[in-house]
Amino acid sequence: MFYLGIYAVLTAESKQELENQAVAFCSAAEGEGLRFAPAILEQIETVNTALPTGARFCTRMSPVFTQPLAAFAPFVVHELSHPDGLFYGINQISKNILSGNRKKLQNGNGFILGVSGGGKGMEAKQEMVQVLLRTEDEVLVIDPQNEYRDIAKYMGGQFVDFGSGRGHNINPLDTDTLEYMDPRAFVTDKTELMCGIFSQILGGEITAQEKSVIGRCVRLVYGQTVKHVKKRAPTLNDYYTVMQSQPEEQAYDLQLALELFVTGALNMFAQPTNVNVNNRFVVYGTADLGQEQSGIGMLIMLESIRARIARNAKRGKATWLYIDELHNLAYQEYAARYLEKIWKEVRKMGGLCTGMTQNIVDILPTKQIETMLYNSEYISLLNQADAEAEILGQVLGISDPLLAYVHNSERGCGLLKFGDVFIPKDNRLPKDSVMYQLFNTDFHEIQAARKRKKELKAAVERMPNDVRQVIEDSPTEGEKVYP
Repeated sequence: MFYLGIYAVLTAESKQELENQAVAFCSAAEGEGLRFAPAILEQIETVNTALPTGARFCTRMSPVFTQPLAAFAPFVVHELSHPDGLFYGINQISKNILSGNRKKLQNGNGFILGVSGGGKGMEAKQEMVQVLLRTEDEVLVIDPQNEYRDIAKYMGGQFVDFGSGRGHNINPLDTDTLEYMDPRAFVTDKTELMCGIFSQILGGEITAQEKSVIGRCVRLVYGQTVKHVKKRAPTLNDYYTVMQSQPEEQAYDLQLALELFVTGALNMFAQPTNVNVNNRFVVYGTADLGQEQSGIGMLIMLESIRARIARNAKRGKATWLYIDELHNLAYQEYAARYLEKIWKEVRKMGGLCTGMTQNIVDILPTKQIETMLYNSEYISLLNQADAEAEILGQVLGISDPLLAYVHNSERGCGLLKFGDVFIPKDNRLPKDSVMYQLFNTDFHEIQAARKRKKELKAAVERMPNDVRQVIEDSPTEGEKVYP
């Protein structure tokens, strides 16, 4: 036999409403063969016992045999409970807290998949904030719609605006990782980067002769020993100058193709880096990146991120990389290959990558992205369209009963794949919370909040001066979040 205690907490706005709820609750419980009694003189103890702390403060319990006891324990449900884990919501079956540490997985890389408005961005932001507040790790974000600008400002991070005329420059030839890498490997990486840049500029594959010229110019820019560049990192201007001195006809064609991005209007990547890319929280916003610069910008951004992850690994720090709208990179061959390379390398360097996208059918045909999906042990499945749900069920081996949790699910609800198990989860945030207001990207909800703020401001202006002064000195959290 075992002792069993089941405690229920009811809340209401008035005593009459509370009594009505208690009668309805007890009636429903009796229909299931349970009889509840009021916790006379133990109401505080009952409330504290009902809290999800695992502590019991009540003394009233009943002895039961194992057979009826088993009816109250969901033995078939999977739980996620790591003492040092991050919060990933509530188990929809057992109602227990899901606490997981992705660093304990064999491969902590992952995906967040769901239709537009399913809560992908909000879930990623919840995890980012927990990482920043609870660890010493660093967080990097690729933001194709500039929707993470507010959270970067709120958390004291650096928002890098990739766009002409924004004044933010990133130097692709920076030597940040030189002290952490073998010089030959460093030059090889930069050669591959420059080949990718020229491939994007020329709009196709480059010839073997052109690759030879590109590689030779990289070696000349950095020098045979790579020692002198530690004082001043070379830029694309230096590379352009070196290429001008090469005698081959291919060198002239390459130099002419590079001219627009060095001395022309699209020279934002030809200047020394002038933003704090060493901030612990860096968001790369690419919404204002022009079509001509898009391919080059993506490659340079990925190279900067890869260098940051390698540098952090040498310092003993983990790096969390979040890539929103992953399909934008999947369509670019060099970017997809670079991304796959990062996905494979970061596990050994303490990094954790997370890709977010809407339609899985758009990225699965890409071999690199398919490989990344198969090599990820963390996958959050939010609301899915019927076609996507069917494909994911086949690819990931999800049973039909579990797939039901991603059909027409509410925002923030779905399935969590953590290692080998799938757990139905509920990760919704209260709409009146500061976190929800900070993370929310719903256009209509944001506009409604701003309208309420204007109405409140107008109402305050009509109040007496002394009352208005008190209110203006105490802004609400919502006013702080929504400018």
